[in-house]
Amino acid sequence: MDLFNIDDFMPHGHCYLWRKDILLLNVTSDIIIALCYFGIPILLSIILYRRKDLPFKGTISVFIIFIFFCSLTHIMEIINVWYPYYVLTGYIKAATAIISVVSTVIILKNLNKILSLPSLKNLEQRVYNDMHDVIQKLPIGVIFSDKSGKINFHNEYISNVFEYEDAELTDQEVEVLIHEDTKDKHYQLKNEFFQNPEEKMMGGGRVLSGRTKSGETKFLEVGLRPLKLVTSEKELLLVTIKDITEDEKIKRKVAETLHLVHVATYGMPSLLSYLNKDGYYEFVNDAYVRKWDIQKDDILKKHYREFLPKETFKKIDEKLKKALQGENFNFKAQVKFPKEGVRELDVFYIPHMKDNGTPEGVVVLAHDITDLNQTNKELAQSNKQLEEYAFLVSHDLRAPVRHIANFIELLEAQLTKDQADKEKVAKYSHIIKSNAEKIQNMISGMLKIASLNQMKPTNELINWNEFSESLTKRYIKQAKIIFKHKEELAIKSDLDLLDAIFTNLISNSISFSSKEEAQIFIEVEESHKQINISYKDIGKGIDKYTASSIFTPFIKSPESEGLGLGMTIVARSIERLGGVIECIPSEEGAHFEIKIPSL
Repeated sequence: MDLFNIDDFMPHGHCYLWRKDILLLNVTSDIIIALCYFGIPILLSIILYRRKDLPFKGTISVFIIFIFFCSLTHIMEIINVWYPYYVLTGYIKAATAIISVVSTVIILKNLNKILSLPSLKNLEQRVYNDMHDVIQKLPIGVIFSDKSGKINFHNEYISNVFEYEDAELTDQEVEVLIHEDTKDKHYQLKNEFFQNPEEKMMGGGRVLSGRTKSGETKFLEVGLRPLKLVTSEKELLLVTIKDITEDEKIKRKVAETLHLVHVATYGMPSLLSYLNKDGYYEFVNDAYVRKWDIQKDDILKKHYREFLPKETFKKIDEKLKKALQGENFNFKAQVKFPKEGVRELDVFYIPHMKDNGTPEGVVVLAHDITDLNQTNKELAQSNKQLEEYAFLVSHDLRAPVRHIANFIELLEAQLTKDQADKEKVAKYSHIIKSNAEKIQNMISGMLKIASLNQMKPTNELINWNEFSESLTKRYIKQAKIIFKHKEELAIKSDLDLLDAIFTNLISNSISFSSKEEAQIFIEVEESHKQINISYKDIGKGIDKYTASSIFTPFIKSPESEGLGLGMTIVARSIERLGGVIECIPSEEGAHFEIKIPSL
């Protein structure tokens, strides 16, 4: 038979007498049936592909083929209305019949197995029964409650924590486990939850206060998960509970301790911190905030490598690593802080050890000893100068005192005579007065030097042009002073100390000048916040021996009428400015090289 022979037959539409209503009814119905029969196999195929665990896959596959052929028969019914492919339609129906028989046989063959499958209700009950023992032994508490908040089931953990027998809690409201102080709040939270039930994982920071049967308070970490059973409309709530009472007590104790440490160390100038064994900051006091100009939250939980500046980290890394392994350290370190600049610290690393001797962390204590060092340095300098003064006073004051004593005796001898020699009396009186004045001048000079040592330099901007002009005008009749420096030179220093330095230098140059007018050359250069001054005159030179002791008090040239304190005042003034002076031996006049910082 020719499958595609349509010449020997009439279209099916003739049987409908080509009535539109009959055509529309039959064709529309066949189209809908064909589309559904075609879509059902596609959907079943997707289910089979995605659900690898489905039983009876062969049966479902044959059923998919059967439904597909059913869709073909309805498609042919539509075509035959206009084109009589009755032979092809017959073969398709025959194939459909064979597939139908095969499907029926396979279903009959597996009928008992299909009928023996458990219902969803039975499956739920079986799963519940299987999980019951597992849930009972879980290391966390599990409660199933209904929407009203009544307990349907709980495991042994709940019984043990809250000290209830199993039967005592069944059908009780969950509030029986909540502390009295928070019950009202819990009712409110429960109602809000059931209005919009969303899963809340355990560990989200929710800590509730519970109460045992005996009235003991328990701290609980809670998780919530709404459940809806497949076989019923009943809604359940799965509540997971963990007793964190001990952890919470430790946490609160630590918080109290940290608060006490904060209060105790609030005004503490020293840096105090605690690093855990992994090198992360767990505590810093307020000195860190002040010194580093940073908030505590920007330090805590950071590793010391992340926080400390690179140059500081390099200095202390090896020591801190060893301290975290249990070694004690005490050392000095220079650290650059954002506002205060470089400061010297006396650092202590004190390991925190467990009972078994393993390191738990390290306490870091750092004292800022910059000012202390400076004070000690100044004290040492003062002590040295005091020793010098004591020696000089005992040495240099001895001669005038001895002269006064001797001439008082001579004066007394003259005054006891009936007729005193008036000339000798006047002479002795003059010598006594002269030595007394000398003693007074020496004491005044030493007091002046002592006042310099106590003087704190100011930090003012000095216009060097104005300063040099004032010196030139002051000594215009006694000396020709030539300054050499760049235009508009300005330095930060102490004007009074600078004036004392140059006043004494210029006065000495004038005193030892061989000419009526002393000639002085002063060259000033600025370099890296430092002022370099070269001072020269063309008077009497200074030999090596004199140059080495020229700044010592009361050491003077035989030609000098002064006390020998001028150059000492120069040296002390420069020291107060943090600078140095050097006397260069020369036969062609005095030569001094001075270096002072521009503050």
